[in-house]
Amino acid sequence: MSIGAVDPRVAVGMRDLARHTRRVIDEVHDDGDDRIITDQGRPVAVLRAYQPQRTQLPVTAFDAMAQAAELAGDHRRYELIQGELSVSPSPNRNHQRAVGRLIRVISAALEQFGWEAQPGNDLRTETSVLCPDAMLVPMADDDVAPTLVIEVTSTNRATDLGPKRDAYSFMGIAMYWVLDRERRALLVYTLDATTGTYPKPDVYGESTEAAVLVPVDEELVKVTVDVAKVLGR
Repeated sequence: MSIGAVDPRVAVGMRDLARHTRRVIDEVHDDGDDRIITDQGRPVAVLRAYQPQRTQLPVTAFDAMAQAAELAGDHRRYELIQGELSVSPSPNRNHQRAVGRLIRVISAALEQFGWEAQPGNDLRTETSVLCPDAMLVPMADDDVAPTLVIEVTSTNRATDLGPKRDAYSFMGIAMYWVLDRERRALLVYTLDATTGTYPKPDVYGESTEAAVLVPVDEELVKVTVDVAKVLGR
């Protein structure tokens, strides 16, 4: 916390200031807001909530770190999410089975339109390097950005539903699916072109079939997903 003077004409002894701020410090600790300290109704100081300075990891440093980890036989997933390093365990078989089921369902529906789902490749910006579990891309052009990316939750659930969601929206990806194995549901986020963010998702539980309109070229094509089958046991 830092204390800055509000009214230099008001002289307050250190003991009085401590007496007045002791309760306020506890309040700031609770909710993080700034608090004005008063003496007999007059403002004498402001107690500002501490804002830690975060140092962003450059993409070049991240690339060197990820390469060194790979050479050392480290099979964990290294990602950079808006300057923050994220390291998650190597996915287990149940996770990979769920990814495979989703890829097959989406590809079966969209191959006739020249699009397919496939395991994710690195998606890059100046501050992020993300590798989704799966993504939807055109079969004939490797340079076109995906219109849909998919994450299947494991130990990194909070990251998938928070920082990664925000990073994918910043990249302008039209649709983001999260197969939430803890919630037993498919969450479908669709980008709001006006705000550049994902509003609250459509949620499809395991007792339903999700009929989702997916952007393919200039069209929206329906993809039906049996959520229970994709989740498995």
